Formats: sequence, structure tokens, C-alpha cells
Amino acid sequence: MADVRRSSSKPPWGGPQIQHTPGMADDLMREIAPLLAEDGIDLNDPAKIPDTETLQLALTARSSAAIWRSSRRSASPASWR
Repeated sequence: MADVRRSSSKPPWGGPQIQHTPGMADDLMREIAPLLAEDGIDLNDPAKIPDTETLQLALTARSSAAIWRSSRRSASPASWR
């Protein structure tokens, strides 16, 4: 049988911790509002907020573009120095 005793005095990692941060959703919506406005979605006007499917498509497209730009910046020769 294997020895399951720990060789370190540190406690085992308990996994990720969930922490409620008040105002985090509002901050995120303020950050993405200009990006969604480019697609004609005004988060400040409830009448102009589309159905959830259209909103999800816009968010997915914008986040994909942002990830691509971030990857391009980190992989550019200028960042290799």
C-alpha cells in the first residue's frame, strides 16, 4: 500500500474560492458598453437591449476579437524583448 502521508507541513490546496464582490457586474457592463454600442446595443436604454440570443452573439464576437488582439500583442516581435 502506498504511503499517503504528506511530506510538507502545508495544508492541501482546497480548490478555488468563490468570493462575492459587490459592484463587479456593474463595472463589467460599463467596460463592455462601448464595445456593444458598436453593434448598436445600448445598455443604458432598456428598450434597445435585444433578446438574449442576439446579446450573446454580440458578446461572443466582441470577446473573441479582444482575445485575438491580446494574443497578437503578446506574440508580436516587439514583446519578445
